[in-house]
Amino acid sequence: MLTIKTKTIYLCATINDRSGEVYTMISDSDMSSLSDWIVLDQKEIEFEVPDLNIINGALVVRLGEKIQEMKAVSAAAIIEVEGQIASLLALENQNV
Repeated sequence: MLTIKTKTIYLCATINDRSGEVYTMISDSDMSSLSDWIVLDQKEIEFEVPDLNIINGALVVRLGEKIQEMKAVSAAAIIEVEGQIASLLALENQNV
């Protein structure tokens, strides 16, 4: 089942008191409630939220990628520790 979600997005601006530089920001909050911000524009955005099975499938893929990233980091750390062990053993053999 397709779900539609709507969100108001605001284009806001402010000026830096010291530099005089103008900053713009896209926000999901009306920043004009803060003292130095103005709203330049606002838009209603509609999002089509896919079926839960599609979301779950995409999350499973991302978690699989995360596992691969973790394995790569772990492998690099293991290689580094193995190098430290090898260096210590080499020093130990030199002292014998």
